[in-house]
Amino acid sequence: MDYHTLPKLVRRLLKITAHGNTTLPSRRQMTSKLFALVTLVPGIASVVMAIALHQTTGLAFIISAIFFCGISLLLFGRKRLLEFDSATQQVYLSTSLWHFFQKRSAITPFSALTCELTSLGTKGPYQITVAEQNYVFDDYQDAYALLAFLSLHYKLPVTENISNWPSKTPLSFDNMQAFDITPLDQTDTLNDQSDVYIEIWDRKSIIRLSLPFFFFTVLGALVKYGVL
Repeated sequence: MDYHTLPKLVRRLLKITAHGNTTLPSRRQMTSKLFALVTLVPGIASVVMAIALHQTTGLAFIISAIFFCGISLLLFGRKRLLEFDSATQQVYLSTSLWHFFQKRSAITPFSALTCELTSLGTKGPYQITVAEQNYVFDDYQDAYALLAFLSLHYKLPVTENISNWPSKTPLSFDNMQAFDITPLDQTDTLNDQSDVYIEIWDRKSIIRLSLPFFFFTVLGALVKYGVL
């Protein structure tokens, strides 16, 4: 499977380094990016207020802008990646801050690593677990393509517990074709379960729910200080 044939979402996660290794962002890095966006909102609002107000009155907003924008800048530059090194047959944790303070430590060899595919609901979303990191996809094709790439390029064993829940079944990609990405049959097995976990709140829902709070906070501040 060629990297350029992967779905767009998978290519946004998987990156190829200059040495030919594959990297995946850790959940902690993705959480840092989310908090960076959150802190950027009050930072921008403070910049607007500092510009709109007089020098003496706007000093507090200048300090606030430096504080929030500084935190956002640090969080955006924080890197924490899983790196799959085919030369050493190891998975590494690579960390850096804006390409400085780079550190690389081995996590586990490929021989001891297992990728697992699970379904969080009757028809998704689908969760992939790799090296204790969880990645959730709404589309089965995206999850399947990511696992296929890792399995075919690094010979990693892949299991799934969707077709015969709760048993783990090996998932093979030996004769996979580009069009052969069909969801596993999970209707019968899920109907027999006494307890089925269905994810109600996902990351996108939480972000959308929090957006009005920041919007009206900025709007209220602009109205209060006479900018609007």
